[in-house]
Amino acid sequence: MGHRAWWATATAGAALLPLLAVLPDGPALDVLWVAIAAATLVAVHFGGRPIPAAHRGPHRLMMVAVAALVVATALEVSWWAPSPDSTAATLASVSYAISFVFLGVGMLRVVATRLPARDTEGIIDGALVAVATAAVLFDVLAEPAVAEVYSATAAAALILLPLLMATVLASIVRVLLTGGHRHLAAWLFLGAASASIVGNILYVAVHSTPYHAVLHPLWGLGYLLLACAVLHPSWPRLCEPAPTTVGNLAFGRLAVIGIALMSLPATMLRHREAEASVVPVVAAMTCVALVLWRLARLLLEQERVQEELRHRSLHDHLTGLPNRTLVCVRLDAALARAETGAPPVIVLFIDLDGFKQVNDQLGHAAGDEVLAEVADRLVAEVRPGDVVGRLAGDEFVVVCEDAPTEIAASLADRLLGVLAVPFDSDLGEATIGASIGLASSRPGDDPEALLHRADQAMYRAKHAGKGQVTICSGEPIGT
Repeated sequence: MGHRAWWATATAGAALLPLLAVLPDGPALDVLWVAIAAATLVAVHFGGRPIPAAHRGPHRLMMVAVAALVVATALEVSWWAPSPDSTAATLASVSYAISFVFLGVGMLRVVATRLPARDTEGIIDGALVAVATAAVLFDVLAEPAVAEVYSATAAAALILLPLLMATVLASIVRVLLTGGHRHLAAWLFLGAASASIVGNILYVAVHSTPYHAVLHPLWGLGYLLLACAVLHPSWPRLCEPAPTTVGNLAFGRLAVIGIALMSLPATMLRHREAEASVVPVVAAMTCVALVLWRLARLLLEQERVQEELRHRSLHDHLTGLPNRTLVCVRLDAALARAETGAPPVIVLFIDLDGFKQVNDQLGHAAGDEVLAEVADRLVAEVRPGDVVGRLAGDEFVVVCEDAPTEIAASLADRLLGVLAVPFDSDLGEATIGASIGLASSRPGDDPEALLHRADQAMYRAKHAGKGQVTICSGEPIGT
């Protein structure tokens, strides 16, 4: 099934949407609507097959939701519901409400699956968006419609519908914010919910909306996007646990919260009497904007501090070079490229000779100056793209990709020369040297194994008289 099924569904649905815009009310249109709803249920059934049994909870809820949609659509056809006050019309309203209940719970199950840990901040954000959205939807959708219905049951369903729609929308947005944005299925669900909500708002709030030209295609688009979402190959992955962490407040989440907060005072303007003052509403919206601006500034500062802490955790504080952790990360990536056909990775393990005497004779401050200057000389000498890092103390490393052994050995010889040049510090002149071990990667190597072989080669260089370059086999390359 896979890609072909959802592409076929998208193509067939796109061909049917124009029919919804041109068919007049009557049996033909009724049959088409029931067929579209039933086809969506069939799509949901087949879309759940690739999902492992242990992770089918959200999909089963989706099945119930779409089944309720089919029932509601069938009850609304003209021969069952000839008037808005008929029993069939009331049951259709109840079925729509049931459908949104299960859609919302299904999406919340997706969030719970992707975020096993408790996400209190996400729950608060989702509740805020849901309440604000429900208030707006009630104002423009449910309240005008309640006055026109003749059944208390239908009225109750219409009152609940905005909250249920808002819950579905908020839960889908939360799925997107928990890594779901990488899966097209999540965006298709968002499109389906949005098309349905916009269609219902236009139906109730804008009485001049062309019924067939706009509303029918919008509702049909909601069914089509829902069917495509469950048939898309990314839907099973969306139902499975994912390595998703609970994120801090980010600009995307702040924007969503801001829109939700702004919508409430904006809705108040719809009910403002002509002689009433707009000052309180404008003041409320201004306060919301200022609070959001303040939060945005705090967010920028938080991100700056987090970036600084991340940089410190991966770099040596004295030289600014990558530390052992970052060296291993970059070395691991280089080894992965070597496993796919790139040339072997070569590591130069550098240990300073005579550095202890600098600390003993000139002091640790002078030693720090020498280490910082060593880092500058190494960076200036290596090729663009080579990684220079400080592992610990007076140990440095250079990672070379796409470099034959002869080139790496020549680089090592040059490094011996630049490190032998005396160092001028504020506390006096210091002279040191270096011993360098060279190791080339082998199939199956990990960073620690390659570093260990280069370290062993460096010790052989020291034992051979210092100031030398030695490959891991122990064969001297030159001085």
